[in-house]
Amino acid sequence: MKEKRAQIKKSDSQEYKEVFLNLGFREDIEKIKFIKFTHPLSDNLNVYWLFSSKGRKEKDKPQYLTNALRISPDTNHKKLSFSLDLDSFGNPKIHPHSGLVPFRKNAKKSSQNASYGFRFDSPKDLKEKLEQIIESWNDRSVSSETSKKENPINASVKGYCKVSSEKGEEITQKNTNQELVSYVGIEGGKKMYLSCRKERDPKLRAEFLKNTDWKCAVCGMVFEDVYGDVGRCFIEVHHVVPLAEEDEERNTTMDDLIALCSNCHQMIHRVIDKRIVGYSESVKYLKDKVEQNKKSRNEIDKLGKH
Repeated sequence: MKEKRAQIKKSDSQEYKEVFLNLGFREDIEKIKFIKFTHPLSDNLNVYWLFSSKGRKEKDKPQYLTNALRISPDTNHKKLSFSLDLDSFGNPKIHPHSGLVPFRKNAKKSSQNASYGFRFDSPKDLKEKLEQIIESWNDRSVSSETSKKENPINASVKGYCKVSSEKGEEITQKNTNQELVSYVGIEGGKKMYLSCRKERDPKLRAEFLKNTDWKCAVCGMVFEDVYGDVGRCFIEVHHVVPLAEEDEERNTTMDDLIALCSNCHQMIHRVIDKRIVGYSESVKYLKDKVEQNKKSRNEIDKLGKH
């Protein structure tokens, strides 16, 4: 006989949410059928808190939260001491696609399109069950092949648990104040890319640098003043109108180029990409920002001296 979902009073919902947050879960998204919680241990360690579907249409707002949760079918259910929703044979039931899970919608009756379900009856019960779910993912990850490789970063640090995934290895440790997360990525693999790039005229850049004072046009920085000999005769050259903005070849003159330090060069492109101002105003906009911040810092310094 199918067990009915119990209603969670609106006044109690925050207390249950605190259980999730205290165990390291983050509230990700809220949709018409569920609230999704994610956990930093794994991309697939997601818990879905279901809304009631009784008496509402798809476009209506959910009536109330229930005591029903769904978890990924990749969860090692054999490590759980509590009962999951069971099928007619007494085995953990794989719920078919219901729009709840972020797996492929068209993968009918596959593990990527389903979830396990279970119920809870109090904040304490929810906490104990969520702790077991986290532990089951911990055991699963540690026993995987990729996590068997010794990691020099966490080998000497007790209390850390190592969790591996396709993206790399994540190390977590809980203390009384907060959860500290240190991520160790896997890099250095080789891939081949086919791409197009805009051609630049090296002679044009060389001629421009002959006439520059090696000073950033925005903040006034001179690399040699900061880094000594290693920074002598170094500056970056920026196109006032980026080459990427035009599809065809164009004529570029000295007036189309300016000298920028590396930081201001990045910020100019950021201002342009975010469409804060146009190309022609971007240098003045950033220069005004730098001057404004300098004045603010000077005023703070004066107040500090008094």
